[in-house]
Formats: sequence, C-alpha cells, structure tokens
Amino acid sequence: MEGGIRQPDHPMTKECRVGTQLHGQGVKRSFDDSKQFSRLFTSRVQGISIASLYFVEVFSGTAGLTAEVRRLGCQRSTGIGAHVTKQVKAPVKRLDLSDEAGQTLLWRILKDPRVFAAHLGPHVGHLPGPGRSVKSFGLHPLPLRSDKFPDGLANLPPRDQAHVDTANKLYKFSGEILAYCTKHGIICSLENPARSHMWNMPFLKSPLQGLSSQLQEVLFHHCMLGSKRRKRTKLLVNHCCFSHFRRECENAHEHDAWGTLPQGGQLLMKWSTHMGYVESGQPV
Repeated sequence: MEGGIRQPDHPMTKECRVGTQLHGQGVKRSFDDSKQFSRLFTSRVQGISIASLYFVEVFSGTAGLTAEVRRLGCQRSTGIGAHVTKQVKAPVKRLDLSDEAGQTLLWRILKDPRVFAAHLGPHVGHLPGPGRSVKSFGLHPLPLRSDKFPDGLANLPPRDQAHVDTANKLYKFSGEILAYCTKHGIICSLENPARSHMWNMPFLKSPLQGLSSQLQEVLFHHCMLGSKRRKRTKLLVNHCCFSHFRRECENAHEHDAWGTLPQGGQLLMKWSTHMGYVESGQPV
C-alpha cells in the first residue's frame, strides 16, 4: 500500500486514499472513541496489499464511485444494486436488498475481513420495481411522507404504502450497515439529500443508537464540486476523511434550473441526469 497512488479525480475516493495513508499507522480523528476505531481499522488493513482490499458501494446506480476506487488499485471493489444497466462503469452485483435473501448475501460480502470501506446511497431510484417515476406517478406525485410522519403518511393507497414499506426496510438496513461498519473499523458513509425525510426516520435511527459520538454529519452543495445544480447533500460518516466535503454554496455563480426534460420519448426529472459527483470537470 506504499506510495505510487496518484491524486484521485473523484472526491469520494478519499475513502480509498485513507486506506493507503493509514497502512501501519493510527488515525487522528475528531470524534470520541476514535482510538478504538483506529485500532480496528489499522488491524483490518495492515499487511494487506491495496489490490486485495474491497470497497463496497451499496445502491450503486452506475457504480461511478466503485470505478474510481478500482482505478486507484482496489480491483476487487464492487457495486451492489437492484438494477444493473448497460451504463454501469464497474462490476455490480445484482441484489434485491428489500428481500431477506439479498440482505443475507450482502452481509456475507461485508463481513469479509478485506472490506475496508463502504458507501450507502439509498434513494427512490434504487427500489426494486418501477419506483415513483414520472411515467408512473406523473410530474407532481403526491407526498408519501411529512416532517411529522417521516415513516409514511396514514391511509396511503396500497401501491404507495407498498412503496413506503419497501423504502423503510432499505433505510433500516442502511442504518444497520453503518452501525456494523462503525463497530468493526470499516470506513462508511451514508448519503441522502439534506432535506430527505430519511434522516428523521426511527427506522434509520434505531440501529444507530449509542453511536452518536462516533458519527458526524457533513453537508455540502454539489455546485461547489463541479455540478451545475445547487443540490444540497448530507453525509453521515464514521471517519474524518470526509471533512473536506463541507462546501456550502455562496451564490457566486449561476445554477442550472430544475424541472423536466425530454429523453427517449419520455419526460425525466433533471436531477436524474446528474446523480454522480464531479470535481474539476470530471463526471462520474
């Protein structure tokens, strides 16, 4: 793991660079219980070549992050997703994580001692089935949650209730993975829009009870990382290597408008065309 790793274009590959920098060292962190995490992480990566380490991107979409980590040398890294399309940029294992069998297989992957980092990005587009697409629900679908009822509104139609139940199951599973990684020295980040109801869900919070001193929130606008839209994202992380993400927009530049655009005879929400991170003009 010594030297020879060039500066990554993708900001999230800081996760991988941390593995390189900490070979045989401790980790200087700003959270409580940092020494315990440092010991666990160091024992996990020490003596293992970077080519043998795994990064796991859960709800990976096109697996752009996985592709960047593999480019740095972690060639065994993989994405996990319910849908695998021709647009994927790295290997993706197709698993339905709303299903017990899919979750069991993912736990088997995560418990491999060579896994050193994981990223979770659950959102509606990663749900099995059609999700709440413009085609299925129209341009202005009715809300399924609220600040008062983040787990779902009462008396929803059966189709919407099924959608909410599946999403809640995935959010709970995401919390369980973040908790596991934090307890076992695996660098982990959980991502969602800053205003997402996910952050207030008991489904997510329950698995994370007792870990608040080891977790930290990171907020940033995508336009400060090269995007053309002022999308504000929140990360919940267990390592200080994500601190460099804190870049709030100062409104000193123009932003592309939100809305819909035609593509392939259908209307797509503009956010769906820009789901990855960019920095210095490098799309992912």
